[in-house]
Amino acid sequence: LDLPKKCPQRCQYDAPPTRLRINEDMISKAKLKPSCQNAGRGCQLELSSELLTEHEVECHFRLIPCPETDCQKMVVFSQLGPHCRESDEHCDLKNISRPVKHLIFLTNMEIIEIGDAFYENKFWIEEGFGFWRIVVKKGNYWHTWVTIQAGPRVAAEWEYSVRVENKKTGVSAEVTGPVAPVDWTAEQVFRSGCFLALSSATIRRLKEKNTSNAEFAAEGNQWQLPLVY
Repeated sequence: LDLPKKCPQRCQYDAPPTRLRINEDMISKAKLKPSCQNAGRGCQLELSSELLTEHEVECHFRLIPCPETDCQKMVVFSQLGPHCRESDEHCDLKNISRPVKHLIFLTNMEIIEIGDAFYENKFWIEEGFGFWRIVVKKGNYWHTWVTIQAGPRVAAEWEYSVRVENKKTGVSAEVTGPVAPVDWTAEQVFRSGCFLALSSATIRRLKEKNTSNAEFAAEGNQWQLPLVY
């Protein structure tokens, strides 16, 4: 027989416990204005519970991961610019127009070996929002996606497309999908599937001879991958 559950403190309760819906209704209708969960980082807004939930998703004082995949440090949203300026390896968040082509330079060893690698990202501003083009190698695959400097609600209004093609071989790959909110870590992007993934075998068929950067070619970067967004 299934015996009824008993509280270790010997109080009387149901299994599962009964919800006090009258109390829940009183709390939901109360005109209390709780503080934002980011108050400790500077947010001074006090809103109703319903409005506060919407605000906190986009709050400028919320913590977000740095979009640079080799950093991912948690920073306050409003301080992302100063954070990026602290490192020469981060994108310079200048108001520049969207570049169409993004060249990735590769060595033979990068294509053959299995491992992680990070490539130069691109940043631009469009319609008042900052965007990053992210390129990273994870294991045996190269991944690229676009991140917007905004939360999930704004990100849902944008999408991107990326195409790579080797006109000599006729091999191409393309994807269109939603941009990632700046709140997502790289691992969350990987789980979402909102990216273009290229295997080493595909890279070997898509790569072109590096004719764009003689300095890189002299350093062993013999190949280039033209990503068009």
